[in-house]
Amino acid sequence: PAEKELLGRRIESLLPGVSFLDYITAVRAGQKKGNEVVEIVRAGEHLWFEVTGAVIRDATGQRLCLFVLHDITKLKALENMRTEFVANVSHELRTPVTVIRGFTDTLLEEGDALSSEERARFLGKIQRNVVRLNSLLEDLLTLSRLEGRAAVLRREALSLTDLANEAGSNFLDRKPPAVAFESVLDPAV
Repeated sequence: PAEKELLGRRIESLLPGVSFLDYITAVRAGQKKGNEVVEIVRAGEHLWFEVTGAVIRDATGQRLCLFVLHDITKLKALENMRTEFVANVSHELRTPVTVIRGFTDTLLEEGDALSSEERARFLGKIQRNVVRLNSLLEDLLTLSRLEGRAAVLRREALSLTDLANEAGSNFLDRKPPAVAFESVLDPAV
């Protein structure tokens, strides 16, 4: 809004929001000191502000309230992204750990009753999931380094065939028996 449209209007009508209105009321009553994070929904958009309010007196002694709002909407969005990222990483880490634990428990409890082929198959699945877990942890460490300082990228050769085979192998371990899976790779690549 234009400056003239703002003059004489109450702040509550410009930035409606329950938490903000509660903060304003507390500051006016002299009950609130310091800052607070408030959410304001405006035209369907969620905006976040760090607000600080104080009661002041003008030159004539009239009591006024001063509110300073700092827009932290982008910061809140990043915070939400980080929370979602942590939840996703936790889920991704839980999967190989669960597989490793399940096959290890089976080997410990029923190892003597299993054939050597079954034991070898179980150990192979454990090994693949340890590699997967290590890869996830390396990705987290890389991300941490990228956030902390300027990254130095190293180029290295990678076999796409090996990568595709590894991904397919991980899928085979978890696919339902009724699902068919075939990996077809172009030898020219």
